[in-house]
Amino acid sequence: MAIAIIPRLPEPKSTEKKPRQRRSKEEIVAAKADAQRRREDRAVRAAQKAQDEAIRAAQRKLVEDARTERVRAAREIALRDADRAIERIASRAPSTSARWDEERKQERKRMRAKAKELRQRHSIARSEPAIVREEREWLAANARPAIDLPEEGEPAIPGMIGFVEDIRRPVQPVVDEVPAAWNAGWVMKRILDAYRTLLMLPGATRPAGFGRAWPAYLTEFADEVGRNATGAGRTTKVIHVATVEEIERMDIVFAWPLLHFKGADRECRALFQWASRKVVNGDQRELATSFGMPPSTFRRFRLAAAETLGHRLNAAGHRPF
Repeated sequence: MAIAIIPRLPEPKSTEKKPRQRRSKEEIVAAKADAQRRREDRAVRAAQKAQDEAIRAAQRKLVEDARTERVRAAREIALRDADRAIERIASRAPSTSARWDEERKQERKRMRAKAKELRQRHSIARSEPAIVREEREWLAANARPAIDLPEEGEPAIPGMIGFVEDIRRPVQPVVDEVPAAWNAGWVMKRILDAYRTLLMLPGATRPAGFGRAWPAYLTEFADEVGRNATGAGRTTKVIHVATVEEIERMDIVFAWPLLHFKGADRECRALFQWASRKVVNGDQRELATSFGMPPSTFRRFRLAAAETLGHRLNAAGHRPF
């Protein structure tokens, strides 16, 4: 069974005009008075609001001014404190002349301390151990004539490759020169001979010498022509090597520090370092400075060491060679 839905139509509007109510004069006057009163109320409220805004703006300005004043006052205080601190530092800081006077005073103190240190080092160098003093007294009581070798020019270092006329072989001492007992001069001579023998020993170059070195040692044709023109090409070259006797003496001498120099390490180093430098023309002043002594004091120091070694060799029963 089908059901039909019929839409409900709106009611038609009335086309009749309603009559306008007319107000009386009293109502009109009252309405005008009410409107005027409302306008006045709005004006009062607007004026009150503007006054409140002005008061709040003035308050904010007062707060900002107070804050600005506090910041300015704090900045002025900080600047004033900084100026006072700078003035205090400047008042305590010495002037240029005062600073120079202080530097001169400190320099004088430093020089006095340095001179005192040098005096102490020299006094230590001049002081002798008890054993050295006893041996010196024994040597003075049992003095023997010593053979002092004359000072000669330093010979060329043995063992270097050169021409025959440039080789200087040290002359072997004859039997008459050997003293009956060890003395300082003969001890130093044997130590020098030992270091000369050490220089004559072959190194690690092998028979080929420096032929396999890199970069190779090149010889130009012009060099060979120049050598032949001067006659140098016909000069015989020789190599002076140490003999068996010299090597045996060297081994004996280099064993002396271990056997006969116990308790005198500084004296041993002074004597043997002097000999090692003398055979190669080393700087003796630099060696003396390394020991904290002037050259003259160092010379007396190593001579005393040589005398001590000679006395100990004699006491041990070793005959001079």
